[in-house]
Amino acid sequence: CISAMALSREHQTALNVLKEEIKHAPVSAITTITHDMLLCDKFIVSDSPFSTLPYDDNWTWNRSRTKKTATLQNMTVDMQKLNARRKHSRTIPTLKIWLYTLYISETQQKYAYWCEIGRDSWLNEKKNEEIQNREAAQAPKPTPLFGNLTVQDFSFLAPFAEPSVAREFGWQGEEEEDQPMDNVLDNNEPNNV
Repeated sequence: CISAMALSREHQTALNVLKEEIKHAPVSAITTITHDMLLCDKFIVSDSPFSTLPYDDNWTWNRSRTKKTATLQNMTVDMQKLNARRKHSRTIPTLKIWLYTLYISETQQKYAYWCEIGRDSWLNEKKNEEIQNREAAQAPKPTPLFGNLTVQDFSFLAPFAEPSVAREFGWQGEEEEDQPMDNVLDNNEPNNV
């Protein structure tokens, strides 16, 4: 059993949340955590272990390292942290939950659940991202200095550009052969070599 002082800062925070929430959280018979319960700071105490956690086709849960055991008041507490883990290469929610087993006596146990980072924070991030994208799309586009000119409007400069640049701008086809620059200006006069 690890003393509370020897725990990592993250585990110490989780233990402090348990210490505060256990004072006033009602004990329920919940054994299944649903998607609706994946909300920041959701805390549940149950008489039975949590047998089912939510997941979907793109993500599941990953237990971080091992369980940590600490003493809190007159009981022993096992803590385990779980994070959402990607199953496929899609965007997944950022989720972090804690599961606790509280050993009150040799014969009595309680179980607790705390959602540290929930769907609501992920949905808010996605919503803010969507709003920013929408605002960027609706922002007025700068007015061109000379109206609606395109690269093709400057194709008259093709004879003065390097052939590769002219091709890149679509001013010269791939099949057209590169001409030496000194022959471009005066195609009608024979070369004096």
